[in-house]
Amino acid sequence: RESNGVESITSIESSHPDLRAFEGWALEDEHRATECNDEVGAPKVVQIAEFRRALGPDVMEVVRAAGLPPGCGPKKDHYLASDMRTAFAAYVEQERLQDPSNPRLIALNPTLTRVLFGSAKKNKSAPPPGTMDRGKATSLFVDSLSTGHQVTYPDGTVTK
Repeated sequence: RESNGVESITSIESSHPDLRAFEGWALEDEHRATECNDEVGAPKVVQIAEFRRALGPDVMEVVRAAGLPPGCGPKKDHYLASDMRTAFAAYVEQERLQDPSNPRLIALNPTLTRVLFGSAKKNKSAPPPGTMDRGKATSLFVDSLSTGHQVTYPDGTVTK
């Protein structure tokens, strides 16, 4: 249906053969090997993976805290977003940044401050906070990383 130049889907024919043949998307963990290993056979469905690129020594320090294996990509610095959340949680635990009186808060050490807010030279607005909500900090960390996607087709063709 079209309204004011905008097309909208108002109904779906669920008995259409293409829709009935749809098998769904693979979960991130189910296709990690396919994304990083050429040895694994081609998937049976189209798979889409979202990667985050770990750039810079401070981000790599956070990644190393989780003991993650090398990532995907030519420089082995592409990780699934879920891996980056795991790395952030491991770093907070390793550095003992969680507030003992309020587990939802974490202290921001110099490394996390640079990762989340940039250097003092770049960030000339108000100084960053000393503590931050853990969930908000995790989201800010993951969102601050470069994003890329990889599509793997049933015939084994990969596009990035």
